[in-house]
Amino acid sequence: MVEELLVGYYDPMYDYQIQKKMNRVVFKGNADEVLAYLAERSID
Repeated sequence: MVEELLVGYYDPMYDYQIQKKMNRVVFKGNADEVLAYLAERSID
């Protein structure tokens, strides 16, 4: 039941919403990639 709800509703809704906002996405990656991206841009 929960898996059906997640796969059938939330996953498609997430995909739909992220596509609408792609022009605002600055970076996309896994947790380690995000941390590396942010570390490269940190202000000392």
